[in-house]
Amino acid sequence: MRDGRQRIQGWIRRAPWAILACALVLTGCGGGGSNDITERPLVRLFNASIDASDLVARFDDRQFAGPVDVVSSQPNFVSVEDLDADLSIRTEGEEEDLDIISFAPERDKSYLIFAIGLRDFGTSFLKRLRVETLEVDRSLPNASKARVVVLNGFLGNAEFDPPNVDLRDGEFPQFPFNDLAFGATSVREVDAGTRTYQLRPNDSELVYTTAEIDFRAGKIYFILLTGEDGGTADRAPKITPFEFEAIDEL
Repeated sequence: MRDGRQRIQGWIRRAPWAILACALVLTGCGGGGSNDITERPLVRLFNASIDASDLVARFDDRQFAGPVDVVSSQPNFVSVEDLDADLSIRTEGEEEDLDIISFAPERDKSYLIFAIGLRDFGTSFLKRLRVETLEVDRSLPNASKARVVVLNGFLGNAEFDPPNVDLRDGEFPQFPFNDLAFGATSVREVDAGTRTYQLRPNDSELVYTTAEIDFRAGKIYFILLTGEDGGTADRAPKITPFEFEAIDEL
């Protein structure tokens, strides 16, 4: 009987250390780590198509975003697993994918996922609907700057392949984005303040459309160039900015 009491008392004295050791093992292996989700890759879906509405995105066969209407975005970044898996887009309620690619996001990184092109692309294969990804730097921009990412989804004339375009802030631009091919992106930091940008064919004085954008210091902007030359409503040439926070501010 005395031996039994001694064993029980010995276990009680050792219990706190056993519990602590177990907790350390779980934390080290990610079993109870509070940062597991926040350290996952962050993604945000943008729809730069003008004829593919209500798009949803799926990763590893699980929907993570949508439905997103034409020339718009889901409101926030969301986390996904750091897997090498299939990334696909489809219309909400439909079973068939419109496009699918392999995507291997990395932990602690942010990605823009965007659909560009047309469901009904006619004879111009370059205009076909597709999904693409872009890793985005969400660190704080320098001093009084804003970081700007531009995507060219502008289709040009309905009868021809998409043209290369310029996005220029006036006749003597300080922060231009020049010679962007269809589907191409460009990144630079610009001074904070209000600027009027013009969407033009590359090296041309023709102006498709203009937009006044108020860039705020420390913010990041993703600008979609969309539409067709001479189009109306959703098909009209558009310069559409989306603002989001630097990761340091979250």
